[in-house]
Amino acid sequence: CINPPCPTKPYPGLWEVPLNGWIGDNNQGCSMIDDCNVGLSPWSATEQQ
Repeated sequence: CINPPCPTKPYPGLWEVPLNGWIGDNNQGCSMIDDCNVGLSPWSATEQQ
């Protein structure tokens, strides 16, 4: 878990879903791509450099 607060105890009946770690253009970690700073264009997140 790179973005605290992180779960430390089990929650019976609740599933944990692993997420890929993303790094935005500002070098900040984020758990979902729509939360990352990835440039001015929505296409910049998928363009290869």
